[in-house]
Amino acid sequence: MKLHLALLLAVPLFCFGDESRARWQNTRLVGAPEGPPPYRAVRSWPQLATRPLVYAAAEPGTGRMLFIEQQAADWGASMMLKAFRDPVRVETLLEFPGYAYCIAFHPRFAENGFVFFGVNEPAEGGRKHSRVLRYTMRDGRPDPDSRRVVISWDSNGHNGAALAFAADGLLFVSSGDGTSDGDVDLAGQNIGSLRSKILRINVDTTDDKTPYTVPSDNPFVNVSGFAPETWAYGLRNPWRLTYDALSDQLWAGENGQDHWEYARLVRRGANYGWSHFEGAHVFNAEHKLGPDRVTFPEIEHSHAEFRSLTGGFVYRGAKLPELAGAYVYGDFGTGRIWAAKHDGKSMLWNRELADTSFAITSIVADADGEILITDYGAPIGAPGGGGGAFYRLEPLRAEPAPPFPVRLSETGLFSDTAAQTPAPGVLPYEIAHPAWHDGAGSRRWMAIPGGGKLEVTGAKSWLLPDGSAFVQTLTIEGRRVETRLLVKQQADWAAYSYLWNVEQTDAELAPKAGADIAVQRVDFRQPWRVPARAECLMCHSRQAGFAIALSEPQLDIGGQIERWREAGILKGEPRPAAERHPFRNDTPEDRARTYLAANCSHCHTLYGGGNSALEFDWTTPREKMNAIDAKPQHAQFGLVDPRIVAPGDMARSILPLRTSHRGAGHMPPVGTKIPDPDGTRILAEWVLSLK
Repeated sequence: MKLHLALLLAVPLFCFGDESRARWQNTRLVGAPEGPPPYRAVRSWPQLATRPLVYAAAEPGTGRMLFIEQQAADWGASMMLKAFRDPVRVETLLEFPGYAYCIAFHPRFAENGFVFFGVNEPAEGGRKHSRVLRYTMRDGRPDPDSRRVVISWDSNGHNGAALAFAADGLLFVSSGDGTSDGDVDLAGQNIGSLRSKILRINVDTTDDKTPYTVPSDNPFVNVSGFAPETWAYGLRNPWRLTYDALSDQLWAGENGQDHWEYARLVRRGANYGWSHFEGAHVFNAEHKLGPDRVTFPEIEHSHAEFRSLTGGFVYRGAKLPELAGAYVYGDFGTGRIWAAKHDGKSMLWNRELADTSFAITSIVADADGEILITDYGAPIGAPGGGGGAFYRLEPLRAEPAPPFPVRLSETGLFSDTAAQTPAPGVLPYEIAHPAWHDGAGSRRWMAIPGGGKLEVTGAKSWLLPDGSAFVQTLTIEGRRVETRLLVKQQADWAAYSYLWNVEQTDAELAPKAGADIAVQRVDFRQPWRVPARAECLMCHSRQAGFAIALSEPQLDIGGQIERWREAGILKGEPRPAAERHPFRNDTPEDRARTYLAANCSHCHTLYGGGNSALEFDWTTPREKMNAIDAKPQHAQFGLVDPRIVAPGDMARSILPLRTSHRGAGHMPPVGTKIPDPDGTRILAEWVLSLK
């Protein structure tokens, strides 16, 4: 803290002379280095208001769209099935007590009215089960009395439950490994379980007591030890399934684990290797493989590009003929949309279509076969949260833009780049609790174009207008290593890194995929990660408010907020100073909560990037952190009876172990190569202070 206060005194946060009133104009940080993407997402039915969206499907022969939306902040508390023909009039058709993921209509829906849902819900004995449910539609609604469980398996995480009917009327069903960690139950290669599979069943039975039969040509029907429903196995969490009758292709979009996201062209009898493999890469060599040779995915993205692959469908619409026969898929974490054309033997092409700010939960065909995207939206209870939306793709006809700056000196952010002198209207600022950047110091600037203002929206996630930029220069032993930018365009944020040259006169734009380099220190060469642009947005996500330092606890330092208010930079009134700090840093718990909020809360927040139940946000009450005396959902590091935080017991506490090393299970998972000794000490002191 003393170092940051000294820096604060040395660098004026805001000058009240003529230069402070100068208007910075963003004329250079526009477009993208690779040029604009070929498509853009446009809102469908903008007058339609929904809760966060999970899935949508066009009801055959009716002109209605059915969709699943979330009703409460607790993900599994309540899911609703709704429908509309006129987007102003929305009907509620059905409520699910647990999770609801998918909708599939029977191929002969016009005759039998059967609609199927993939769900995960509480079951006997308090365990959760993934299930395929069948209902009969009567008078435009699923008849609750017609509910029938078709197939069921125990599952509490990585649930699968995606559905797709094939041309022959048989139903494909996905299942995950049933846990929230790296396959702790070893379901991935368990050939006798219904977990970690693509199942193939016949739901057209004549016996009312038999919900399905196993097709006689399933690949493992007569193979000892195999669940006969198995079509393929070794999958982690196949979130979406789609079948294309024209090509006879079955695609599965699958969520990866630590480093990779992937999509598979599902083949009869294939073993996809989880959890010995994550995609095409060894995940845990100690996990034994099943009896069949492993097949690797056709599509694979590292976490430098994707964070949580959603999947999609094979496009057969009329409006975008250049995409005919391509598998269009997206990513929940980054909002990117890609398409791949595969002829069944080899990949013809695979490319990015659009870069959005959406949390994509599904990409499906609407009633006309055109692309329809469901955006989950911001979480219920988050700033601006609680609403999803539908989007479509259209070709982007972008106006010509100037070349994107490949040097920091070309961005217009500095009047003297080598001296780091900001251009008129670019404001230096400081934060109270900088995150760990592998021992690097930092300086920060904020550029708001055209005399715009910083909008106060509560305790956190303050808003900036389009064209704004955040700038951070990181230094090691007095030498600048990297300058990172966040730039807002068309209500979306993009991230860029510039690497400083040896002469320290300028910095060059880093590759889109980032880089692993070494920084020369006095005594050794320090490994350093230049983050990929998608890696930056894993932390600077919509769930975290993008510009994660725009919060009262971070900005309230040295009278900074008051000076901004007096200078007319703020739109809206911040809270009184006495109410801005949830933690005073007077106790071990205050110091630990501050550290977790500054370093971890952008992922470990409601529906953030961290795939656990932890909540480390500034505003989270202690009893809702899900950390103290809570069992870990992921790596246990060989501890006996471990807890996230075992009060007073370091030998059973996972949390300090996560920050104390750089290897399997380390935190944070990206952007760092060196552990934070002070942060680990702060967490350890907190653990030992608890009764």
